Amino acid sequence: DARRKAEEVRAHLRLGLGPTGDLDSVCDLLGITVFRTGLGGDLTSTISGAFFNHPEIGFSLLVNLDMTPGRRRFTIAHELAHALFHAPTERYVLSLAHKDPREKFADTFAGEFVMPTEGIRRVMEEHRMGPRIDDPADVIHLQRYFRVSFVTALVRLRQARILTQANYDAFKTARPVVLARSLGYEIDDEEYGTDHDAWRIRRFPQRFLRLLRSAVIQEIISVPTAARLTGLSIDEVAELVSEGEAVGETADEAEIREFEE
Repeated sequence: DARRKAEEVRAHLRLGLGPTGDLDSVCDLLGITVFRTGLGGDLTSTISGAFFNHPEIGFSLLVNLDMTPGRRRFTIAHELAHALFHAPTERYVLSLAHKDPREKFADTFAGEFVMPTEGIRRVMEEHRMGPRIDDPADVIHLQRYFRVSFVTALVRLRQARILTQANYDAFKTARPVVLARSLGYEIDDEEYGTDHDAWRIRRFPQRFLRLLRSAVIQEIISVPTAARLTGLSIDEVAELVSEGEAVGETADEAEIREFEE
């Protein structure tokens, strides 16, 4: 049922069978605000994320920055399941290591949402893989295509019976970053180690950044005040104001990104 629900949501959002792209944009389209902060990397003693139906902001998701980029994407999709299907009965849900029925539903939904089964089979057919995967390099290709963590790719391939239990167990000991680099993929610095400080301004919701930029431009608050309130540097706030909503983008790049979203 969770997989079917994921298919229905993807169809409603017209995402097709490929990668989901920017999940923040998906949440923004649904009116859901995404927050990020460092909560620790030991998921046996902390949470990977949370859903909260805020009385003023509305549906909100919290993502633990002390995880790999692929795991953070999965967490957004996981919390999206709580927002769409558990909000009528739950004001908030914390995603803990212990799995209750809601968590298992959200995990299954998230897996199908970020890496749809039919999408996997289509990519494999196009690249002449399979029908079973016997090489961890093929897992890397699928992982990078769908922009998920290596572990998520392994689990999804096992669920789809594309990966045998023996290969699943064997591939869990692979070094995905080293293997991806050897295959010619560009490696994000965060893949070597999570550090929420590296995200800096990107940890804030896009709607918040739009409001902050607008407030500074309209001189409601000054750049130093904005920096002090957010814990950012003056240069980061100045760059946000001068270059667009996303740090590091030119005006043209920001416009292209918004059009694609």
